[in-house]
Amino acid sequence: MPFGRPRRRALLLGACALAVALLTAGCGRLGEAAAPPGTTTFDPLTVTIPPSPIDPGTPPEPGLLRITGTPSLGLGLLRVAGAEGQFAREGIGARFVPADDEADVAAALAAGDADLAIVSTEQALTLAEDGVPIRIILLLTASKTEDVILAAEGVEGPADLAGRRIAYQPGGDGELVLRDALAEAGLTMDDVEAIPVDGVDPGMPLVRGDVDAAVVTGPQARLALAVDPDLALVRAAGERPGLVSRVLVARDQMAEERPGQLLAIVRAWQDVYLLDRDDPERIGARVGTIQGGDAADALAALEGTSLYDVPQNAVELFPGGEYHDAVVGLVAGLAAEAGWIAPAAEPAALIDGVFAQTVATAS
Repeated sequence: MPFGRPRRRALLLGACALAVALLTAGCGRLGEAAAPPGTTTFDPLTVTIPPSPIDPGTPPEPGLLRITGTPSLGLGLLRVAGAEGQFAREGIGARFVPADDEADVAAALAAGDADLAIVSTEQALTLAEDGVPIRIILLLTASKTEDVILAAEGVEGPADLAGRRIAYQPGGDGELVLRDALAEAGLTMDDVEAIPVDGVDPGMPLVRGDVDAAVVTGPQARLALAVDPDLALVRAAGERPGLVSRVLVARDQMAEERPGQLLAIVRAWQDVYLLDRDDPERIGARVGTIQGGDAADALAALEGTSLYDVPQNAVELFPGGEYHDAVVGLVAGLAAEAGWIAPAAEPAALIDGVFAQTVATAS
């Protein structure tokens, strides 16, 4: 199934074609049907959030919040919240220290040099296994079409990957997407010729014809499609909502000693969520500028990503929420299969949704 032409913003080089081809990637609560971009699918008539044990009026404690993370849309949006004055309005100050790699994030959290970090779900699980005292307090984003498997002619679905040469970046989001797609088709990594291309765009071997398929990020997909618009979409991360996600984690000590600051940052996230809902092009441009990138690329990333507001978090981070009940366990299982972590008995124990619950239920 070749990609169609973009619906709008031709400068995005196929971003919307990805969205058109992806039929099951919702924008909003995990596993729900698609909603208009930037809106919440939380329905208070069908979901009841119990009152929180924390006083929603708890003021922010003194002290500067230190926030780290590798470059991501979630980190960019939190930096926009700071730049737009949302932190100041909530009575908190923050210093962002972007990290070069996941090892830097882990070191900063372990040493207490960072209070908060934006990480992937699999990195949160890895940090916990390594003994870093953290908890997940917010689900920020989940990839829909910013992580996909593209393929040449003859490969139309995951089952067709059997015996094929597949280029991928090992050890991260792309490998998760690949392993999940193979598992759904009843395959494993042993059933394909998986070709790791660490540090190289996996889409380039695909457009050269050196491999049959590639697991690529949104920017890599747009570049590959610009070279060969006939490439087919085999799988997108959004077909398994939440598989490729970014979460906000807090050190345990910080969460226990400074709950007012965490409530404030949760409110600031809701504020930037609403800013994006009202004017995504401006927020995309702000993300691009703050992260030293291109505004068009940042806007394309927003279009290919689900953002989760605070009421949604107050559902998804508790029993009954799909992220709590299924997604964390799925990611843990795939990460264990890959050898990144040991099998986790209760991966959902890492989640602490009380701060989102408090803000969502405040009158």
